[in-house]
Amino acid sequence: MRYAAFLRAVNAGRFNSFRMEDLRALLRAEGFEDVRTYLQTGNVWLQSGVTDPEAVARRVEALMPALGCRDVAVMVRTEEHLRELVGLDPFGADGGAHRRFVTFLREPAPAALPPHRELEVVLARPGEVFSRLDKNVRNVSPNAFIESRLKVRATTRFWNVVQEMYRLL
Repeated sequence: MRYAAFLRAVNAGRFNSFRMEDLRALLRAEGFEDVRTYLQTGNVWLQSGVTDPEAVARRVEALMPALGCRDVAVMVRTEEHLRELVGLDPFGADGGAHRRFVTFLREPAPAALPPHRELEVVLARPGEVFSRLDKNVRNVSPNAFIESRLKVRATTRFWNVVQEMYRLL
């Protein structure tokens, strides 16, 4: 089965930093096939005979200490799931006025998100939250807000990164 894996909190500072080529080599050595990465922020395509996305996530997480990482959560989606997300196009014709995000949740959200003064939740689904910020707003982290309010592990990507991951299938 083909999966997209989104790694949380990698190459974003002095912790959990590694080269994508090292990640690809590690995943291949552990039996994953057709391993490809996009950008340096932990966006990975891989193939596995394992049919449970959560089992794939746990397996990738267990490998992260070999790269010198600690506490890296991995959110995994099937190729079909990612195709569905991109097909939703929840942002529509935005006109470029906003920075658009998809936050991948490790488990379904236990509750609805409370409103935020600057972050607009466009669509919330059991495993994802689509949100946007005005382009001029720089001090708001969608991931921090969502994790703190929902009490779940998550990782956030710009919408264009998710679209490009899908395009690279």
